[in-house]
Amino acid sequence: MSIGEKQATRIHYNMALIGGYLGTYGLLTRGGNFPSAQTSNLISIVTLMIGRDPLHLIVRIGALAVYVSAIALCTWLPKHTRVRLPEASLAVSSIAVLVSPLIPLATDPFLALYPLFFATAFQWCSFKAPGGFTCATIFSTNNLRQFSSAAVEVWLNHDDSFRDKFRFFGGTLLSFHCGAAAAVLLSLSFDVKASLFCLVPLASAWIQLEAAAHRVRAERIA
Repeated sequence: MSIGEKQATRIHYNMALIGGYLGTYGLLTRGGNFPSAQTSNLISIVTLMIGRDPLHLIVRIGALAVYVSAIALCTWLPKHTRVRLPEASLAVSSIAVLVSPLIPLATDPFLALYPLFFATAFQWCSFKAPGGFTCATIFSTNNLRQFSSAAVEVWLNHDDSFRDKFRFFGGTLLSFHCGAAAAVLLSLSFDVKASLFCLVPLASAWIQLEAAAHRVRAERIA
């Protein structure tokens, strides 16, 4: 593995830790709602449309709009600006974790998660997994499938060509759930203010991105 690939892998694991932290933080502090995905929200929208609960329906549709707007912005920015999405994502997430504790606890839980809906969707679209893998850093279902299938290939089918995939997805799952565990421990003590501790891995990711960019610039000059 080259230096660049090692750096990219470390950054990926760092972002998976952040994804696990923010997702678990949302679950624990805002009514058991997961801010990193929209599957349950889309189902709830259909349910509320049938159940005729307009207020909650509007809040849920708003969450969907926030999530989609982050995806749209990540698609638009690279083609019209010089903004680098990874750095922009870290800035967006930093703002989200700073704003989240300021939202009153009495606020509708889904409404209170709007900043994290935007930040997690932005992160999802901003960081591409190294090594040609398709591996999200904000949720784990596909990563679990990839890890499990690679494990079967390595240990039962004795195909060592899947060993790198096994290690990569295993490392991603481990990082994600280390972030989740940290969120559990800190949320128990600090409740909504626990989001502020996510600034530590965000700063770590920023430093690693800058180091990677410096290496690329140095290689171009050489």
